[in-house]
Amino acid sequence: MYTNYCIATFLTLFFFIQMSAQVDSLERWERVEYAGSLINKQPDSALLVLAKLVDVGEKAKDHALLSKVANYQGISLKRKSNFEGSEAAYLRSIDLARLAGDSLLLAEGLYSLGTLYRHMGNFSEALVLLNQSLELRIENEAAPLFLARTYNGIGSVLHASGKREEAIKYFRKSHLTHQQIGNERYAASSAVNIGAMYVEMEQTDSAIHYLEKGLAYYREKKQAFGTAAALINLSEVYMKTGNLKQAKQYSTEALANFKTVGDEARIGMSLSSLAKIEQRLGNYQVAIDYARQSLEIAQKVGRTDNVRDQYLELSEVYADARQWKDAYLAQRTHHYLKDSLFNLEIDGQMQEQQAKFEAAEKDREIAQLKKEQELEAKQRQRLLAGLLISAGLALLAFLFYLGRRRAIDKLQKEQTVTRQLLSEQEKLLANLNQAQVSLVQSEKMVSLGQLTAGIAHEINNPINFITSSATALQYNFEDIQKILEKIELLRNGNGQKTTIDALVRLSDELQSQELSEETAQLISGINTGAERTLKIVNSLRIFSRNTTENFHPADLNEGIESTIALVRGSLPADIFIKTHFGELPPAVCQISRLNQVFLNIINNAVQALADRGTIQISTEHIGDEIKVTIEDDGPGIDAENHRRIFEPFFTTKAVGKGTGLGLSISYGIVEQHNGRIEVESEVGKGAAFMIWLPVVPANAENDD
Repeated sequence: MYTNYCIATFLTLFFFIQMSAQVDSLERWERVEYAGSLINKQPDSALLVLAKLVDVGEKAKDHALLSKVANYQGISLKRKSNFEGSEAAYLRSIDLARLAGDSLLLAEGLYSLGTLYRHMGNFSEALVLLNQSLELRIENEAAPLFLARTYNGIGSVLHASGKREEAIKYFRKSHLTHQQIGNERYAASSAVNIGAMYVEMEQTDSAIHYLEKGLAYYREKKQAFGTAAALINLSEVYMKTGNLKQAKQYSTEALANFKTVGDEARIGMSLSSLAKIEQRLGNYQVAIDYARQSLEIAQKVGRTDNVRDQYLELSEVYADARQWKDAYLAQRTHHYLKDSLFNLEIDGQMQEQQAKFEAAEKDREIAQLKKEQELEAKQRQRLLAGLLISAGLALLAFLFYLGRRRAIDKLQKEQTVTRQLLSEQEKLLANLNQAQVSLVQSEKMVSLGQLTAGIAHEINNPINFITSSATALQYNFEDIQKILEKIELLRNGNGQKTTIDALVRLSDELQSQELSEETAQLISGINTGAERTLKIVNSLRIFSRNTTENFHPADLNEGIESTIALVRGSLPADIFIKTHFGELPPAVCQISRLNQVFLNIINNAVQALADRGTIQISTEHIGDEIKVTIEDDGPGIDAENHRRIFEPFFTTKAVGKGTGLGLSISYGIVEQHNGRIEVESEVGKGAAFMIWLPVVPANAENDD
C-alpha cells in the first residue's frame, strides 16, 4: 500500500514538473514576441523587456530563445542608430543559433547582420551574408515571405554597389513572390525598389509606372514611410526630366512623411534632394542650408558614404554661389574621405569591435562556468539526501520504460499503416497526373478542332468560287472554240464570203462582246479566290511557325493578325473583331506559343459574347515591355472569380463546354516569357485581358 502511494506521488511530481516546464517555455516565447512588437515604435521599452529575458534564457539554457532575443536587441539598437551595439547583438544571435542547431534562426541572424552591413556601407560582406541566408532558407523550405525579404535585401546591396541590372532581377523576384502570396504591403515596397532602379537607369515611363503603383497603395493605407519612399524617387524622376516644380513638391511631401516616422537617415536623403532642386532653381543659400542639415544628419547616424557624398554636393553648391573658399574646403574634405587610409581606419574599427565582442563572449563563458561549478558543489552537498529519492526515481524510470515500450510498439503499427497510406497516395497521384496530361491534350485538341473548323470554312468559300468560275469558263471556252474554227476556215481561203457571213452570225448569236467581258470577270474571280486561299495558307504558316524551344525575334502584330485570320471563319455573323496596332519593336519570343495564348483568349471572348458583340485588340510599346489588350463587351466576370480564372480545371462554362485549362496554359506560357497577365472586369461591362511581355526576356536564348 505504502509502495503504491510512493509511486503515485512520484508520477504526480514528474508530470507536474513536465507541465510546468512546457508552460514556462510558452510564456518565455510570448514575452519575446511581445518585445518584438515594441521595436518599431518603442525601441527603448523593447530593450528593457529583452534584457530581462536574457537572464530567463540563460537559466533555462535555451539557446534558441537567446538567439531570438539577441536578434531583436540588434534590431532595436539599429533603430536607435547604435550600429556598434547592433552588430555585436547580431553576431551573438548567429553564434547562439548555431549552438541551438536551428538553421532558420541562423538564416535570420545572417540576414539581419547583412542588412546592417549594407546600411554601414560594407557591401561585399553584406552580400556574402545575405546569400548564405538565402541558401539556408531555400534548403529548409522557409516561408515565401522570408525568401521574398531576402531577395529584396540582396537587391538592395547590389543596387548600392552599382550593379543595377543584377539588382533589378532580385527586386523582380521579390515583387513576384509577394504578389503570389497576396502580400500587398511588401509587393508595394518591392515595386518602389524596382521604380528606383528604373530612375537610375533613366527609363522614365517604367519608373513612374512602378513608383505610382507603390504610392497608390501606401497612400490608401496611410503608411507614411512607404509613401515617403515612393515620393522621394518620383521627385528624382521629375528632377531628371526638368519638372523642378513637381520634383520640389514631392521632395517636400516626402520630408514631412519621414519626419512623421522619425527616420533620420531618410530625412537626410530628403534634405539632400531638396538641396539639389533649389540649386538648379538658383536658390543657392536655401540649397546650402538644406545640404548642411543633410550633412549633420549623415554625421549623426554614422553613414560614412552619405557624409562623403554630402561634402561633394556642398562643394558644388558653394561653387555655384561663388563662395570659393567654402567650396574648396568641402571638396578637400570629400577627397580626404575617399582616401584609402580612411577605409583602413574603418576596417580597423570593425576589427576592434569584433575583438571586443569575442572578449565579452569569453567573459560570459567564464561566468557561466563559475555558476555551473557552484551548482555542482551544492549538488554534492545534497547527494546524501537524494539517495532515497533516487531509489524511488529508479522505480519510476522502470515504469516509464514499460510505458514507452508500449508506445513504441503502437507507433510501429501506426507507421506500417502510414506507409500503406503513402503507397496508395502515390498511386492516386500517378493516376491524377495521367488524368491531367489527358485533360491538357484534350484542351489542345479542342483548340485544334476550333482552328480546323475556321480554316475549313475560310478556305471553302474561295474554293467554291474558283470551282463555279472554272465551270462557267469551260462553257465560254467551248463557244470561243467555235469562233476560232470559223476563223481557221477563213485563213485557209475556203468560201471566204460564206465563212465571213457565218462568222458574223455566230458572233451575233454568241454575243461575243459580252462573252469576252464575262470571261475576263471569271478569270479575275479565279485569281481572287486563289489569292484568298494563299492568304489563309500564309496566315496558318505564320501562326504555326517556330515550334522549337528557342526564342527568336518576331512581330507580335503579325502573329495576332494571323490568329485573327484563322478564327474569323468560325465567328458568328454578328461578332466583330477590331484592331488598333501600335508600332512595336521585334520581341524575342516563341511566337507559336504566344499565338496559342492569343487564340485561347480570343476563343474565350467569342464564347462569352455568344452570338453578338465586339472584340477590341490593341498593342502598344511601354518602356521595355509590350502590352497586348484583348477586350470584349460581354457579360463580364464576377469579382470572386478574378483570382481563380487562371487555376487549372476552373471554368465558369457549362458542364462539357470546357476543361478549364485554356487560361491556365496561357498563364504558364506568358510566365515562361517573364511576362504577366492582368484582368479587369465588372459584371455587365465586359472583360479585358492585358498581356505584358518583355521585349527581351531574361531567359531568352536567341540563335539569330
